[in-house]
Amino acid sequence: MVKRAVEAGIDYFDTTWTEETKSLGLALKALGKREDIHIAVMIVPLLES
Repeated sequence: MVKRAVEAGIDYFDTTWTEETKSLGLALKALGKREDIHIAVMIVPLLES
């Protein structure tokens, strides 16, 4: 899916802070496109209790 998205010209991905960010980075690296892609990551601040 990532390969087809990149081939279609998509260069921006918005992810959460879970394992999908790592998986996306590895997929883009395998395609040799990591430096051409923008990735936004949502980070949830830790709340003090």
